[in-house]
Amino acid sequence: MHPARLLACVALGLALMAPLGRGQDGCPAPDGALPSDPGCTGPFAVAWAGYDSRDEHPDGLVVEGIDFPVDVWGAVAYPEGFPQGAAPLLLVLHGNQSANVCGGVFSRCDQHEGFFYLIEHLASQGFIAVSVNAERVNAPDFDRVPERAALLLEHLRRWRAWSARGDGPLGEALVDHVDWRRVGLAGHSRGGEAVIAAHNANLESAQPFEIGAVLSLAPTDKQALTILDVPHYAVVPACDGDVLDARGVRFCDRALRHDEANPTPKRAIYPLGAN
Repeated sequence: MHPARLLACVALGLALMAPLGRGQDGCPAPDGALPSDPGCTGPFAVAWAGYDSRDEHPDGLVVEGIDFPVDVWGAVAYPEGFPQGAAPLLLVLHGNQSANVCGGVFSRCDQHEGFFYLIEHLASQGFIAVSVNAERVNAPDFDRVPERAALLLEHLRRWRAWSARGDGPLGEALVDHVDWRRVGLAGHSRGGEAVIAAHNANLESAQPFEIGAVLSLAPTDKQALTILDVPHYAVVPACDGDVLDARGVRFCDRALRHDEANPTPKRAIYPLGAN
């Protein structure tokens, strides 16, 4: 998919979480307001940070819900100085990748870097946006949806602890600047299914997060999951070389068969030419 088109789809899917009021039509918007076109760059300067558990655990660490070592590794884009106050937190998870791409081209499979353009765009619109690296749950096993979901929830638990203590990748600047009433999950391919699994697992948690929106880009459907009681938006590609059968529509179809305790929107878009 063309980057601008993908940005528009993502921002539209997360519009209900927007931290500011809408501006005038077109780009740019008035100072301090979001443009009405979500594909436009927002009004905030973007700062960057990162975190990587390999600094202290080079061989990986075991987290809740995963029985093999993983890395807790992410890149963060956020509004510099938090001029709008507390910001929504959004985690973005890439899809699966074969092991043979990791030699010579990538440095330790920095697959999360593929979404840097996206988290930068979202940060300009007022989000704390995190691109999560899930290298250790990739090849050779081509499913591991529950493990991907568990990894996302581990990232959220760490963000909650960092924001309370004033440490982590943003240090004291993070205190009082995460809007925990507005947490979002977005993922691509197997990551697009994992964000649904993460939302469902979160509902069973003793200390659940307030996940306010879930976005699936070209999602797989390995687990036949149903997503209820949260807005869900699926971008279903017409020309994907891997996810060939528009399976992302199934999540919307399944949700329609259930009565939700808290009825919420379910949407699917089928962009022609998108991969």
